[in-house]
Amino acid sequence: MVKKWSLLVISCFLGMQVLLGQEIFDPAKVHEVKIQFSLEDWVTPLKVLKKKAEGDRIPADVEVDGVLYEGAGVRFKGNSSYNFVLQAGLKKLPLNIKLNFTDKENKLPSGHKSLKLANGFRDPSFIREVLAYDIARDYMPASQAVYARVFVNDEFIGLYTLVESVDNAFLDNHFGEHKGVLVKCDPNYLLEKPAGCPVGDRASLMYLGKDSICYQPYYEMKSDKGWKELIQLIDVLHHDFSKIEDYLDVDQVLWMLAFNNYAVNLDSYLGAFCHNYYLYQDEDGVFHPIIWDMNLSFGGFRLPDLKGALSNDQLKRTSMFLHYKNNNEERPLLTYMLRNDLYRKIYLAHIRTLVEEQGQDSLLYQRANELHAFIAEEVKTDTKKFYTDQMFEESLWKTHQASEEKIIGIFDLMDGRHDYIKNHATLQPVAPVIESPEHKVSESDVVVEAKVNQAEQVWFCFRYQKGRKFNRIPMERVAADESSSGMVKWQASVPLQEGIQYYLIAEGQQAASLLPQRSSFEFFSVEKK
Repeated sequence: MVKKWSLLVISCFLGMQVLLGQEIFDPAKVHEVKIQFSLEDWVTPLKVLKKKAEGDRIPADVEVDGVLYEGAGVRFKGNSSYNFVLQAGLKKLPLNIKLNFTDKENKLPSGHKSLKLANGFRDPSFIREVLAYDIARDYMPASQAVYARVFVNDEFIGLYTLVESVDNAFLDNHFGEHKGVLVKCDPNYLLEKPAGCPVGDRASLMYLGKDSICYQPYYEMKSDKGWKELIQLIDVLHHDFSKIEDYLDVDQVLWMLAFNNYAVNLDSYLGAFCHNYYLYQDEDGVFHPIIWDMNLSFGGFRLPDLKGALSNDQLKRTSMFLHYKNNNEERPLLTYMLRNDLYRKIYLAHIRTLVEEQGQDSLLYQRANELHAFIAEEVKTDTKKFYTDQMFEESLWKTHQASEEKIIGIFDLMDGRHDYIKNHATLQPVAPVIESPEHKVSESDVVVEAKVNQAEQVWFCFRYQKGRKFNRIPMERVAADESSSGMVKWQASVPLQEGIQYYLIAEGQQAASLLPQRSSFEFFSVEKK
């Protein structure tokens, strides 16, 4: 049986549509979260618990879109979004709510047990976080993000962003299970660095030896175990890189790095504080990166390092090879990945896809305008917000002072960003073209063929289970197609199993292309006879 690829493209976005229909993450409405403490002064005890850095909470009854969850637990969250707001004496602080704090059966209809509420810190547009997650979900596992009115003890404290937790429900949705190792890659600045350990740079995946105590100030283990597995990954990254695909989902790493660079999300692995991502090790022993905390994306944070803040023009022209071009040993995940010729070409292909799909008058701009209009009236009612109504109205185009930082207009940044990337020398080489992919199914095998031009090698990437890493094998050059100048037929075969999914990589001398372009988050699917 021969099936054309156009009938078989399976997008993980379709799965996400189901999730978006779950009420708490319905993007078509502004949700309501009402918190009722028994204490009149609820801020002081939460401040005390925040200083202890132990994740303790105080109990509260929490109503979410009219459904009451008694005995939930609340704590403050965040770093800059907490500390700067607190120092300014403002009340709109970021919150973390655990619905099953006292009743382990409490959970949302979606299965989630926590609520993460971000306060719009350093974002006069109010849309950076929701916009970034909306785009990221087209290319990689990423949280849902919506808006919520938040009340505490019957007082309206503002419009917040409600972000899906990276928890069991998230892991089940994306990886089909949740029993593996989950690491939050975010330093705990209140923990002292152990004596005798090598100097590290936050959650950078620098190798600090075999003793887990040296890693504990930089990473938070969310699962019952995992230090041995995390250290093994870091060891392989540094000392046995040829085996990295056995331990790490490389394509998802390349998507995360590409997205952070494209969106100038420097409050991430790319920036001075090297944090804001998770690592999840599935049951096959492979770690997957999960992007996190994007409230300062689109130039909301200006420090690629601790040497000084970037100007508006420098933000627009942030190097696609930030840290790599100076071989920064404190960013090994990035530098080691981009040293590999194939990985570097795939990384650039992902950036090319982002520019093509999200460029001027395209998805990013459309979605930004939609979000801005959607929350305009809600922003006006938020008397606790950090910015004026005029700043909100002008925020897509104009730079504004927010706290101690100047926040560039999103469209101003991305207009310059797109021009810079499209004209960059590394994106000028013509990438191979993949045409007419199809597969034939026998009783025991799947044979995949495609016509490709200007490729030195074509790779077949496949898996048998959703949520797992794709395996990569070389395809064989079969024959030139006389009817299509320059096109060569390539072929690969693998054993037929239920649920096989695949995509193709065509590697040229200077550039690569993928089909589908959003691989490995979109892929082709094979049905057994």
